[in-house]
Amino acid sequence: MYVENSILHSDITAREQIFCQRGHIIGGRIIGGASIEVRDAGNRMNTKTEIVLGLNYLLEEKKQQLFNTKQELNEKKEKLLILGNELKARGYTNNPKIRIMELKQKNSLLIVNKQLEDINQLLLEIGFEEDKNREASLVVRNNLYANVTVAFGKYQRTIDANQHYVKVSLKDNEVNILPLF
Repeated sequence: MYVENSILHSDITAREQIFCQRGHIIGGRIIGGASIEVRDAGNRMNTKTEIVLGLNYLLEEKKQQLFNTKQELNEKKEKLLILGNELKARGYTNNPKIRIMELKQKNSLLIVNKQLEDINQLLLEIGFEEDKNREASLVVRNNLYANVTVAFGKYQRTIDANQHYVKVSLKDNEVNILPLF
């Protein structure tokens, strides 16, 4: 997202980067998936400004939901396998009702296996997204004022004193503030 002037007291979510090189971010909550470049963050009045980097909280929520669905599908798969074994053990292959039931069981098992493959693929993609979000950063080209909270998922840091020309990033599960020069 490219911001021409300023972001004032807004809730903004961008999946990738936010560029606000000429303007300010003052107040509100700004969420950037990859990185945020800004001239000033906060203001002299110490307005509460929250900057969240990486979409970790959304990914964690989706990841948990996928794990729950995967667990339910695994339980369903076990039940279908038990049912299939019981149908084979009885050996009523000539009975049309049993034969139809056996076909339904096999079809349901194929559907569950396909859904499990899809969920595993989504979990793998979320893993790649998490790796990408670890490289997120906030670059402040002028002033980073006090009372600005910078968060990377569950790790956050509130700025106590004004900073100039800094890069804020997450390294070894700690929010670091490094000078640009």
